[in-house]
Amino acid sequence: MSYILHRVRDWPLARLAPYNSALTAAVNSLAARFPDDVSPAILAKNVACGLADLWLIVDENEAFIAFLITEMEITVGGKKRLLLLELAGEGALALTALLPQLEDFARRAGAAAICPCGRLGWNRALARCGYKIATVKYIKEL
Repeated sequence: MSYILHRVRDWPLARLAPYNSALTAAVNSLAARFPDDVSPAILAKNVACGLADLWLIVDENEAFIAFLITEMEITVGGKKRLLLLELAGEGALALTALLPQLEDFARRAGAAAICPCGRLGWNRALARCGYKIATVKYIKEL
């Protein structure tokens, strides 16, 4: 199965409407899984304000597969990095085939790097695409 990646920043609401139900379910599922890290309201606000980009991943029939949230970050040293922050839906790791499109987008936007933020379980799939672990965040609940 092949996937198509759409950045929806310039889409009219009518074009996004057919995906609302599946997108809402995926966002809510992610928020339920990571309630301290994901807020549907904050995601929506950041996308609406242009602080983040919403990308839809669809199949060849334009059926919803997953969504991705990205943000452009400027490091302390002044370099731009495209952060891949939130990803939810079906077959997320199989979507590594779309990384070259995101890398091209990042290059055109002047980014020096692309930085997926995710779980350690993604390492094998991302390593095959040339990515390496840069940091690991540890947590201990108190």
